[in-house]
Amino acid sequence: MSSDFLTLSIETFILIFVTVDPLGLMPVFASVTSGLGMSKQDLRSICIRATLISLSILAIFWMFGAIILGAFGIGMNAFRIIGGLFLIIIAYKMIFGTLQEQRQQNMDAAINDQFLSSIATFPLAIPMIAGPATITLTIFLADKASSSPQSQLILFLPIVAVILVAALSMWIAGELTSTIGPNVLVIHQKIFGLLLGAIAIEFVIEGLKATFPILI
Repeated sequence: MSSDFLTLSIETFILIFVTVDPLGLMPVFASVTSGLGMSKQDLRSICIRATLISLSILAIFWMFGAIILGAFGIGMNAFRIIGGLFLIIIAYKMIFGTLQEQRQQNMDAAINDQFLSSIATFPLAIPMIAGPATITLTIFLADKASSSPQSQLILFLPIVAVILVAALSMWIAGELTSTIGPNVLVIHQKIFGLLLGAIAIEFVIEGLKATFPILI
């Protein structure tokens, strides 16, 4: 693997990891599964289904994201700008503590609507793991990769790795949330929010520069 591939792979892993936030999934998963009498087999089934569904969604947008945008007449630069602005909103929620509350509300809604059988699909796979922010980043990163199948595969592997980390986080959620404590989760979410905000601003700047070359 060349140094360029290695750099892009590391960048891809960090960006997707910050956006998916596997550690932030732990208290949400623990809260939705606690007190429901789920067996270990049930929990394992939920983790596997959520992992496969979210991975399939991101793979589709990795391969066909640009085509989907083109079908709607949306240019990549316009998508960079609006996607960057959207990521800024997500980062704001992470920093000021409203994102975790929103995640919990989504979980509560799923339970109240008796959608326990599909909990792996909604809201775990969508939007907790393969949410709008993650899909947006996936399209951006796929656009950066070269068109060769080898480079596309190599640069998609970090996304697979992050999804597997998210699956592991869900599996051990109950034990880790009680061990780590809420304060550590809050601190790490705010740090990730700052990183995501900086990344989002870079996307907006890139889109504006490409759209209005006079700004360069």
